[in-house]
Amino acid sequence: MAPSFPDTPWSLIAQANQGAAERRAAMQQLLERYWQPVYAAMVGGWSVDESSAKSLVAEFFTTLLSRESLAQLDSENVRFRDYLKEQLSTFMTDKTDADALGATPEAKTNLNLVEPLEIPQSEGDAFTIFDEQWMLLIIQRAIARLREESRADPLNQFEIFSMFDIEGTASTVEEVAADLDLRPDQVRRALTQVRKKLRNIVSAEISEYSTTQAGAREELTWLLL
Repeated sequence: MAPSFPDTPWSLIAQANQGAAERRAAMQQLLERYWQPVYAAMVGGWSVDESSAKSLVAEFFTTLLSRESLAQLDSENVRFRDYLKEQLSTFMTDKTDADALGATPEAKTNLNLVEPLEIPQSEGDAFTIFDEQWMLLIIQRAIARLREESRADPLNQFEIFSMFDIEGTASTVEEVAADLDLRPDQVRRALTQVRKKLRNIVSAEISEYSTTQAGAREELTWLLL
């Protein structure tokens, strides 16, 4: 028997009847979680000014949430990340052809578009920027969750992880152990455990937009290479 895979917004889109309210709601969940790469691609790849980009993102997602777009969506045979890039390419081509990348009217949408992440400098094209921002978003969300889940940890696992893998201030296990009044073997064990936790959190994050376990493994491999 095939292993079970939890229902996710993307898999719910695949299961829902075309045009169903559940399908639209599931898509909206995903767009609210992962809109920042679209914003970054518009600003960094298509040179949309930041004052216009948020409205343009809302317009793009309003289009994706339309009944016509949802009716054509084949979510069982495409990754969510690739689907967004394909749709964004078409949308921006149409905008460029219409010479309409400047100010755009505020689109009517119920999406909760919080402030975007800071966009890192990139020499790549729009979709290189998209993928870089997508990766950054997944990692940042996972680290934030790891920090929250580690608040009550007596061994300060997150602090140890941060010293080695985020801040890069740690030089040796022995020095960290002395700073935190721990034994070196405790530091090594804590670091191993917290890295495993982070990988599990990233896997859970990826499962939000993967329809199958194979798709999730493929995305995880891409992310961690």
